[in-house]
Amino acid sequence: FKPLLLGILPIFGLSLVFALMGMLAYMILSVLLGSIATRLEDVQKSIQPVIFTTIIGFYIAIYGLQQPNSPVVVIGSWVPFTSPFVMPVRLATETVSNLEIVLCLLGCFAFMVFAFWLALTFYKATVLSTSDKGVIHAFKRSYSLWKSEKGQKA
Repeated sequence: FKPLLLGILPIFGLSLVFALMGMLAYMILSVLLGSIATRLEDVQKSIQPVIFTTIIGFYIAIYGLQQPNSPVVVIGSWVPFTSPFVMPVRLATETVSNLEIVLCLLGCFAFMVFAFWLALTFYKATVLSTSDKGVIHAFKRSYSLWKSEKGQKA
């Protein structure tokens, strides 16, 4: 029983780390996209990319159970929004090296820092601006507000 437990614990621990990083990444993306929705009706449209990336990651992970060395699975394990689904599959099938695990974790962390900065910047630009023209217009408007705010500080 002890050898089995020693084999499972590292995989479980790393899978937990990837799950926590994935939840944080999806929360940051939700904040970024949710901040541009001005009406309750626009929230579903603005959060739709989060749902799509979740579904894509899930299906890549399911495919990875059958073909763990597939290029789709390998690339999916490096993408920050799909790696929480795909990397645990690669860990369980033992098709990933320790270097890849560390580099993937560092890449995901760097992406989350950048995404957090971007979400914070856009949130500050859109928190008090309202528009009835839709999500795409709100995103363009928040980008232009961010650029004008950045130009005033310089």
